[in-house]
Amino acid sequence: MHFFVICLLSEEPQGPVAEMLLTRVCGAYYHGGSGFCIDIAGKSMESIHFRKLSHVEASNRWAEFDAWVEDNTPVNENWNAQAAVMDTQAERKKSRRVEREKQRESAKKRRKAEIEDLAKASAYSASVNDERLAADVDLVERMVLGFKRRAEAEGGNSEDKGDEELKTEE
Repeated sequence: MHFFVICLLSEEPQGPVAEMLLTRVCGAYYHGGSGFCIDIAGKSMESIHFRKLSHVEASNRWAEFDAWVEDNTPVNENWNAQAAVMDTQAERKKSRRVEREKQRESAKKRRKAEIEDLAKASAYSASVNDERLAADVDLVERMVLGFKRRAEAEGGNSEDKGDEELKTEE
C-alpha cells in the first residue's frame, strides 16, 4: 500500500472538505470507503496532524496504518484481483490487435489477388484482341489478294482496272 500527497492545504479544516471534493471529482467510493481512504470521505483526517510529528514518528505511524490495512482489509486480495483484471484486459487488447492485423493482411492478400486477376484478364483480353486483329488483317490481305487475282484473271492490272472503274463511275 502506498500513501501519496494529493492536495496541499493551507489550514487543517480544509482537509475533510478537500477529501470529499477530490473523492467526488475522481468518482471514488464516497460513502463506503475504498476511494482515498477505508472510511467515509472526509471522516479520517489522521494524517493531517502528522505535520506536528517528527519524520521518524510520522514514518512509524504510516507503517502502523499500513499494517492495520493489510491485517483488517482485503487490500492484498483487491490488488491481486485488480492485477488479474488488468492482465485480462491486456490480453484482450493484444488479441484484438492481432486479429485486426490478421484482417489487414487478409485484405491486402485479397486486393493483391484481385489486382493479379485483373492483370491476367487484361493480358488475356489483349492477347485475344491481338489474335482477332491478326485474323482481321489476314482476312483483309486474303481479300485483297483474291481481288487482285480475279482482276488479273479478267485481264489487266488490278490497279489500272480499279482506276478505270473509278473514272467510269464519276
